[in-house]
Amino acid sequence: MTELRIGHAGQQYPERRNIIDLVPEAKYLLCRDWFSFRSRLDRYCGQARSSADACFNRQFQFQDFGLNRVDCIHLFNSVNYSSKPWVLTFETLVPRFKTVLANRVANPSLVMGDPQVKNALDAMAGPNCLALLPISKSAEQIQDGFLALFPGYSPSLAAKTRVLAPPQRLIVNEPGNIQYPCEGSRSMRFMMVGHHFFRKGGREVLDVLAQARRELSVDIRLCIVSNITDDGYATDISSDDYLTVRQFIAANTEWIEHYPFLEPKEVENQMQKCDVGLLPSYAETYGYSVLEFQSAGRPVITTNVRAFPEMNNNDCGWTIAVPKREVGGEAFFRTSDEKLSLSVAIKSGLQAAVTEIMEQPSLVRTKGLKAWERIRDMHSPVAAGTLLRKIYSSALR
Repeated sequence: MTELRIGHAGQQYPERRNIIDLVPEAKYLLCRDWFSFRSRLDRYCGQARSSADACFNRQFQFQDFGLNRVDCIHLFNSVNYSSKPWVLTFETLVPRFKTVLANRVANPSLVMGDPQVKNALDAMAGPNCLALLPISKSAEQIQDGFLALFPGYSPSLAAKTRVLAPPQRLIVNEPGNIQYPCEGSRSMRFMMVGHHFFRKGGREVLDVLAQARRELSVDIRLCIVSNITDDGYATDISSDDYLTVRQFIAANTEWIEHYPFLEPKEVENQMQKCDVGLLPSYAETYGYSVLEFQSAGRPVITTNVRAFPEMNNNDCGWTIAVPKREVGGEAFFRTSDEKLSLSVAIKSGLQAAVTEIMEQPSLVRTKGLKAWERIRDMHSPVAAGTLLRKIYSSALR
């Protein structure tokens, strides 16, 4: 059998989770292209020679003029303009251009009249685009809403679209090997992972757990793996907010364990030392740490935004209902009032979940085992590899 050579344009976390090495017998090769070369050239020259929008859009385009010796190129969020067979995995919508993100709802005529957008849709509709793989039903809904602006493309693109949720290997291979620290002590250990601390609900987590320790007189512990940054999306954070959070963590080391960074294997080890995972996010395109917690048999507290309802529910964890859009599930956070309402909802939901956990600690095991089972049944790397192998192999015909 001919060895498949699969090209990829990046080696960041999304590529490692959704693309690289999922077909074990294939050879994966990092590919360079004109758009990445142009970006490096701009950095080398010390200035951008293009507009801010052009620099942003360049991240999500690929053109290698067929020079990379691969059978198929698998991209994440990026559109391929070469003649090579290609596959596109995406997390929200494509093409991920500034004009699309900014205007598809507020000013759709600007999007519909943009020739760059139409060029990207032509590439996606072309015969060498083998598959479009949104990582969630939420992303599929958002993409469908965008494509309503371009009804001529919808049939062709719909035919090659299929949701492929990120695969997740089991951190604990057998349910009988799952242990929960709370069962051997009177403490309950929570854990939160993610550098964009404020967007992921970190400030609300600190407030609620500190209040629960005071008012319920319980031994709650918290492990944080985060460099306590924020990306400015969905939250308004000042320098005083950063300082306040860091000072609070430093003043409460008797119950808060903070790691600015850990290697992936160490994160997994810490997950197995906790009882409950936390990701009560304002906004999240997916939320990979939820899968990781669940694969270790840990139930997770999340909001119900974007893809969270596809991976978490009150049967295998705890969900916090927040004000959100019906299509795609994005929370409302555009105005200060919306952000405040969102924060209040997150705090209220966290308080209810933490109270229930402390009153019924047996739920940790009951829900945690169900979380482990859903990873085993719904996020199999073998099943993902089988689907991708079939798609890639069509490039050789």
